[in-house]
Amino acid sequence: MCQIQSRDIDVIQKLNVIDYDPEYLELCCPVTACIRRSSDAAPVSWVVCHADYQIGALLTVDQYRSRGLAKYILHSLGNKMIAQFAAKIALLYDDCAVNNAFKLQMVTELTNINTQRLFERFGFKPVDNVSWAECKFDIQKHQHEHNIAYSKL
Repeated sequence: MCQIQSRDIDVIQKLNVIDYDPEYLELCCPVTACIRRSSDAAPVSWVVCHADYQIGALLTVDQYRSRGLAKYILHSLGNKMIAQFAAKIALLYDDCAVNNAFKLQMVTELTNINTQRLFERFGFKPVDNVSWAECKFDIQKHQHEHNIAYSKL
């Protein structure tokens, strides 16, 4: 598992529905997850943690869909977010100290049913019938449950 690099930003801008500013994506690069094609190292699936700790820009290139890649990169990003932001996110939620958990938020287009279903399988719940959802992650459990192996693409 790797993260998005500066060289990937053009591809992400081209394929994502939302037209992200290249400088913004550059700032997000350290907390991303990406799977690359072995033949040329091109990204085939990625996800970004936005500056406000929301999960977004999830995309798997069409020919690589239905292989579980989005699930795998979401697990990876969740672990990165726990490692880097758990203390900061905990400050936003009173119940974190008591429950050893924190909430993650995602955003997707209302018409993107497949992504909404994927996030629901992760435990995200819609909020107010809009494109926002949140999920509470148990920090200790989440760090130990991701041992998924993938063959080369």
